[in-house]
Amino acid sequence: MDVDELDREILAALDFGARRGLSAITEKVNISSQLLDYRLKTLRKRGILIGFRPVIDSFKLGFLYYRLFVRLTDTSPRRVARIASFARKTRQVLWCYQMHGRFNLVLSFWAKSVREFEQLSLSFLTQHGDAIAEYNQDQIYRLRHFSIDRLLGKKCSSIVDIEESSETHTIDALDKALLRALTLDSRQTYSALASRCKTSDKVVAYRVERLEERGIIKGYRPIINWPLLGKFHWKVFIQLNLGARGIVDSVLRYLYESPEIFCALNGVGFPGEIDIEVVQDSYRGLFNYMEQLQREFPGGIKGYEHMEFTAVHKVDYLPL
Repeated sequence: MDVDELDREILAALDFGARRGLSAITEKVNISSQLLDYRLKTLRKRGILIGFRPVIDSFKLGFLYYRLFVRLTDTSPRRVARIASFARKTRQVLWCYQMHGRFNLVLSFWAKSVREFEQLSLSFLTQHGDAIAEYNQDQIYRLRHFSIDRLLGKKCSSIVDIEESSETHTIDALDKALLRALTLDSRQTYSALASRCKTSDKVVAYRVERLEERGIIKGYRPIINWPLLGKFHWKVFIQLNLGARGIVDSVLRYLYESPEIFCALNGVGFPGEIDIEVVQDSYRGLFNYMEQLQREFPGGIKGYEHMEFTAVHKVDYLPL
């Protein structure tokens, strides 16, 4: 399903600033508010624009980030429905995706400790142990989100960096209610948020601004259905020759300038030294990209492992 240049400009203008008013976006893309409203409604109707979510730094709320990769021997509709139900009912589950590759399922968790993650992980593994052939657990301490304008043929305008730190903040019931409401739809008006949270517009505006100032909310993103744009979304683990001096930093610097990178993660327990998410137009495009990377660092790249994201069962930035 194709989109034109104006649609690409609108999607790029929304990234990390999806709560901008129509006037701010129209000024950025130089169109009328009526045309913008029509284009947004059309993108949603076509299923290209799924919704809007805040990027929440849950490290600042005292959480740690873990993942569970699983290879299932049973991916029947009944099994998938049980997995999706587990993900939806478990508030600590951040993401739940199906994949093609060595692992065909990944669940991301926010947990307060290794012990809590182990309990959550075991809860899932025991429920589906009869269908699990292999699994891998890891921990993330840094995430870099790259603006989608690069994937739409634009120059990268911003990077949102979320990193584990000793800085934590306490939030009250109203802040939690606001974060939950924004997670449902980040473009809700202050009036709609106030009605949902049973408070005033003025209080909502102040609280949202304070959450942004404290770095708990890092931005607001459109959720895009990449396959409808003819794009493939992959997880790629890169294995490096750690004997090559400075290889990790050198490869990361190169990758951060690459327009195909959607996200980059740092952590421990990976099947490789570098974990990136790549969006490309085809399988051939991914292979060409990785071949170019290997040519750029001869002797530095030992290999790579890729998995394609194929279905989404849950996306929720908030573990509260």
